[in-house]
Amino acid sequence: MSSMSVTDLSQTQTDVFKKSIATPTTIRLSQEKIDRIHAGEEPAPATTDLSPEAIEKAQKEVLQTRNDIIELNKSKTNAVINDVDTFFSGMLSQASVSSLDMGGLISEALQSPDGAGNATTSAMDLSMTQAKLNALVEKFVPAEHQAASYAEIDHYVSKKASDQDTLLKETTSSSLAIASQQGDLAGVEKYQQQLNLLDSGQHATQIERQTMLDLTKSTTDSSAWFSGLRQSVNASADTGFFKDLATAHIAKLEAQWQKFSHLTSNAAA
Repeated sequence: MSSMSVTDLSQTQTDVFKKSIATPTTIRLSQEKIDRIHAGEEPAPATTDLSPEAIEKAQKEVLQTRNDIIELNKSKTNAVINDVDTFFSGMLSQASVSSLDMGGLISEALQSPDGAGNATTSAMDLSMTQAKLNALVEKFVPAEHQAASYAEIDHYVSKKASDQDTLLKETTSSSLAIASQQGDLAGVEKYQQQLNLLDSGQHATQIERQTMLDLTKSTTDSSAWFSGLRQSVNASADTGFFKDLATAHIAKLEAQWQKFSHLTSNAAA
């Protein structure tokens, strides 16, 4: 039997000081079922010797998996649409293209690559979102309205950075509570120190993220962005696994930028 995996967007952290990756949930399905799902057909049992109960269970798993994928995509799409309406009303109304077209371009700018990730890749995503939004302002917002549009971008980036910090504070506080309950004095000291760093804006993840945001804000040269991100990864103390993860993510971001650039060029034509 082969398997088909649906990856939860949430991350599981057993130690908040280690890099974390998305934790997959695997549902066992036959390759035949997978192929038929992709074709949009009613799935058939993998073998003919399954009991009626097993067949019914397998079919329910297929249906639930398909529904989960649909709901996951809906959730991600709705979140982006909500962000466009919440944070970018000025860009929508002042753009030289229609609000519908501008909304589509902003939605595209807010997209991040799928797949496993950690604090480093999240920082990369936010820095590239900033770069794409800035590019939209430069190309489609008249000069007299650009300052207000950049302010909207700064507000969005600040909110998303704060959300990342809040999540890390929550997981760190949970680890601190566990260490305290277990009488782990070294753990208590370690986690409290990390909380203090987060509160002061000096946590390693915050410094890394700010460095990447400064990179994409300081220049419009996309080659400098990706070169800088690679240099940051190479200079980090991460293990080979996490460096490979970050390097692969940069390649995805480059491909995404190329697609985005093509879309903006067509919109401006």
